[in-house]
Amino acid sequence: MIYGSADEMHRAMLTEILWRGQKSNARNGKETLDIDGGWKGTLSNPRRRFVSCPVRGLREGYPAASVAYNLARRNDVESICKFNPMGKKISDDGVTFYGANYGMRMMPALEEAIHLLKDFDGTRRAWVPIWKESDIMSGYSREGKDVPCTIGFGLRLWEMGSENSVLSMSVAMRSQSAWGVFPYDLYLFSVLQELIANELGAKLGQLHWDCVVSAHVFSEEIPKITEALKSSKQPDTPVDIPIKHTLSEAVQIYPGVYDALLRGETVASTSDPVLAQMIMGRPLS
Repeated sequence: MIYGSADEMHRAMLTEILWRGQKSNARNGKETLDIDGGWKGTLSNPRRRFVSCPVRGLREGYPAASVAYNLARRNDVESICKFNPMGKKISDDGVTFYGANYGMRMMPALEEAIHLLKDFDGTRRAWVPIWKESDIMSGYSREGKDVPCTIGFGLRLWEMGSENSVLSMSVAMRSQSAWGVFPYDLYLFSVLQELIANELGAKLGQLHWDCVVSAHVFSEEIPKITEALKSSKQPDTPVDIPIKHTLSEAVQIYPGVYDALLRGETVASTSDPVLAQMIMGRPLS
């Protein structure tokens, strides 16, 4: 299915999980509802990336901070937890991440994928892995808390060789917490997609949330989900201002603003929608 906004896509995923989800158990012993056969959906306009459901209530500033954190290839728990303290729950030692360090995992392959697309715009080989073979072969998957939920993502250019070339992204998920994490994942990958499109001089195409092997919610979340789905007034996901930076520029600019905010410095307002959101949701003291 194709959805016009993050809110519409989020509601559809939650509705389907409640409708045909089967009871299962997470490693932490909590009961879940999980779709047998997985879930997939497409966001037609990735700039409508922010889930604005008031019942869900995303942490202000954290989605944009996560972008900067990953572009900086950081791995520390302390800095990102100043924007979202929940991060401490998935770290094994409370100091570093094993699998949630997506930037460290994906950036070398992403740079090569961009080279492939520049060399041959019709390539189907521009795949960026996040999950590694060592994640299961090392034995970490047996006891570790921080196995990556994202398998990776693919990039395709359409209408190649013209001024109207369009970049699409397809994200493959091993596991997707629909209520707790999906809104943040969608924001992160949609921003990456737009930065990459700018790097390639292409227009922003569709964002495909493909092959979600485990789309699930925790049973304890169902009352809030039901409240959100029953709301008579549905949120109207705002259309973010286009991002003008390329990926190369963002790698230079975003981490610097992230560090300045962590130091408690005053950062001037900006027209960049990612930086503006990060500045607005200043880190916790």
